[in-house]
Amino acid sequence: MRKLRLIFSILTVVFASLGLAKILSYEISLPLMFISMVLTFLVWSKECYDKGSKRDSYIFLGVAIFIALVTAFNLISNFSSKENNAGIQNGETVQMYSQEEINSAIDVINKEFEKD
Repeated sequence: MRKLRLIFSILTVVFASLGLAKILSYEISLPLMFISMVLTFLVWSKECYDKGSKRDSYIFLGVAIFIALVTAFNLISNFSSKENNAGIQNGETVQMYSQEEINSAIDVINKEFEKD
């Protein structure tokens, strides 16, 4: 069990590092990190139960279930929002104002500050 706990803990750190370094996108690395974290908590829960500490085992089990539910909700909401925003590609933003409008707004703000 200690080997499984070590493997899942290392996987959690690896997926978190890959996401932070932007080697993998957050949409991929975050769920993988949370899944490996859930597996780590399940192994801890089993170890505590085997040692006779049922209270600690139930706490780890509850945390694992909570993280799994949040991850599942996040994945479902990401997939449903991608279907709704099919026309927008990854990395693109919807530009609501032209650059000229933004520059003129900045000029107005600067003039207001110069009056004071």
